[in-house]
Amino acid sequence: MGSDCDESEATVNVNNIRQDSASSEPPLPDDGEDVAQSADAHAEMQHRSGPPTPEPLPSPESLIASGQYLVDCPSWLAFLGEDKRMKYSNHFISRNDKIWELISTEIRFVDLLLVIRDVFLKAFLPKRCDSLDLAENLFPHIEVLLDAHTRLLYHMLAEHTATPDHVAKNFGRCFTRVLTDEMMNRLVEAYGALMFVQSSLSDRLGRLKADPAFAERLSVSSWPFVT
Repeated sequence: MGSDCDESEATVNVNNIRQDSASSEPPLPDDGEDVAQSADAHAEMQHRSGPPTPEPLPSPESLIASGQYLVDCPSWLAFLGEDKRMKYSNHFISRNDKIWELISTEIRFVDLLLVIRDVFLKAFLPKRCDSLDLAENLFPHIEVLLDAHTRLLYHMLAEHTATPDHVAKNFGRCFTRVLTDEMMNRLVEAYGALMFVQSSLSDRLGRLKADPAFAERLSVSSWPFVT
């Protein structure tokens, strides 16, 4: 009898626990609420990522010209004026100076890619060499590199000029807009090929320099216009 009473009490306790547990759980949203929440999350993601890259993309030359102030002025604080130093903390000044240097470096890199493509590579005649174009052998996938870094520079400048004091509040968005999975794969292929070519050329140049006759031709003293 006592055993039956104990078992029945245990059963009641278990049922009570299950009911309490079920009542404490939040109600599951219906399908309509799921769709609404998903739409809100998508809208929030778009707000964070900002506007997409315009097509056609502004030319790299025009972006370099619009960011010339970053090249001409050594730092963010120098651009604003040293008389405003007391308005900002040293940490805030250092942060914006680093961003200034980052964009300035990106401008110089895009300019370097333009010089390589439009000056050095155009000097080579379009003749076949080892079944590939000579320019492509020396600097493979340069158009991919120029396109990716031009897009990155576009978003950097957009963030930097969004406020009168040129303070980029969320600089990481520039990278998330440009470095998609597809773009990352293209850049990995491009930089991988470039590193292989540069390593191969360095090895070949080293072997050529080991030849005394060739090394003599490379020396400045052998040039006819050097006195």
